[in-house]
This record gives sequence, structure tokens and C-alpha cells, in this order.
Amino acid sequence: MEGISSGFQTSTVEVVIFLVLLGAIVLGILVAQILRKRAAVREQKRRAASPKKPILRTYAQTTRQEPSLSSRERATLDRLAWLLKDPTKSERLLQDDSLVLKVARQGIREGVVSEMEVMRLLRRLQVDVTPLKQKDTASTAVVPTGAEVSISNAEMAMGTGTLLLSTDASLQLRIDKGASGFKAGDPVDVVCYSNEGMHQFHTVVISVNSKNVNVRHSDHVRFAQRRKYRRREIAMPVQITMPGIGTKPLSSSTEDLSIGGAALKNPRKKLAVGAYLECAIETGAAAPLVVHGTVVRLSRRRKVAHVAFSGMDERTRHRLFRRLIRVG
Repeated sequence: MEGISSGFQTSTVEVVIFLVLLGAIVLGILVAQILRKRAAVREQKRRAASPKKPILRTYAQTTRQEPSLSSRERATLDRLAWLLKDPTKSERLLQDDSLVLKVARQGIREGVVSEMEVMRLLRRLQVDVTPLKQKDTASTAVVPTGAEVSISNAEMAMGTGTLLLSTDASLQLRIDKGASGFKAGDPVDVVCYSNEGMHQFHTVVISVNSKNVNVRHSDHVRFAQRRKYRRREIAMPVQITMPGIGTKPLSSSTEDLSIGGAALKNPRKKLAVGAYLECAIETGAAAPLVVHGTVVRLSRRRKVAHVAFSGMDERTRHRLFRRLIRVG
């Protein structure tokens, strides 16, 4: 045992050497950590001082000098800029051809700008207008004659009538009810409603002869539905009153909606077949859409009342047209 234990004994010099080596290793690690941290701090300062460069581009850019725009062209550009999420960044439209074409289509379709104004601006910007002319929407040539027509101008003067004739040059409308003070050059919003479906477009009045209004064709027609009185599944708050009955309004909501009627949730199952109702539908506008109708049937154990509208005036019908158009 004495021989074995004596083999593990170390001298003082060996202990000192071991401690020195251990201290040197620890010191080296600490110095390396300090130098690494200092290098990271210098790199952060260098990046903060230098301008940031995008790693990826989210949209294609076309570099061009900003052209000199006339006041009319600048007004068109400003109106298109409002269709962006950030309308203050209109310079994006000057640098991105695909974006300005996309916004131009939307602006024409929604009546924010006319096709003539857009063409004038795009030619000034030297943007290829070929994609704009490639129709991704229908033309007014597809609207059948005899369709019911609703027309309104910028002052929301509204009239209803019939599409009499569709020629290569224009569409001829006959206004039977409502406003008739349309003038040549007026920008108008037109909705055509037939068994083929609902079509909506913006155009310009060419001429007026008594009750006949000639409007320009449009290549930007929105086709909203495929058959007459198709109902849209949409939930909107409704206040229901029963004229002649002294009860408080009932709160409900639509389950679906069309020009001809709606399906309403039956509040506390109080509505019965044959009940005559006044429905104030909250469409998101300043004033609710007030329509009258009769309960024609109940379903889902009387939880849903199906109402057929009646006695709708031109203005209300026009507003309902447009609400259904937005639903698509």
C-alpha cells in the first residue's frame, strides 16, 4: 500500500505549474469572450450608421423620372392613390407599372375615374396600356335588351327604366320613373337586372332625347349574379316593426338577402305567416335601408321567417341593388 500511494504524490513545483496552466486557459477564455462582445458591438454600430437595404422586393419597380403632369392628370393620379391602403404614397404608382394598371382597373370599375382619364394618364407615364385593354371583365355588349335598368349620377339622382337598344355606338335606355334630368357628359352608374343576372358599370351619357338616354359602352362590367332573385348569404342587423301594432321594434338579422326578399331570424318566434313588416336594414350606410314586406313562410321550427318585399320605391331599390353588388 505504501508503494501505491507514493506513486500519486506530486511536488510543489508540479502543483504550481498546473495552476498556472489552468489560470492561463481561464484567462484566455475570458479574453476571447470580451473581444467577441466588442466585435459584436462594433458591427451593430456599423449597421446602424449605414442605410438599410431591402433584402427582398415585394413588388416590381420601374425606375423613371417623375413626369410633368397636368392638373387633370395629377387629379386622376390622386384619385387612384385613394385606392391604395396608404393614399399618401402615390409615388408608388409612378414607379410600379403593374400596380398602376391594377389600381386603374379598380378605379374604372368603381367609377372613381373614367377610362378616358386613365388612358390619358397612362400615356403620359408611358405605361403599356395593352393589359388594361385585355378584358378580364365583361362588356356591356353582353347585357340583354329588355333588362330592367337603374341609373344614377354623381348627385345620386336616380331613375329606373328599360334597356331598349344596344348598338355598336351606344346603349339606349328609357327612363320611366324617377329622375329624368340627366345631361350629355354626365358620368353615371348603371345597374341592369334581367333573367341573365345583374350587371353593374360606370359610363357617360352621350345624349338625351325626352325619356331616352344614350350612354357609352363600357368594357368594365361587373357581373354580380347568375339568376334572378338569387339570395346572398349575408348577416346584417335589422329592426322589425309591424305597422298598425303598437309594439316595440324587434331586433333581428338577415340570413340571406335579395332584391325580392330576405330570410330573417324570427325574434322570440313572434312573427307569423301573413304578418306585414317594416324592416330597417343596417347596411353600413348613414341611414338604414327601409323596406316593407310580408312573411310568406316560416322554417327551422319557426326560427327563420321568409319575407317577400313589396312596394319598393326607386331610390330604395337602387340602394339595394348596390348593396348586393358589393356582396358580389
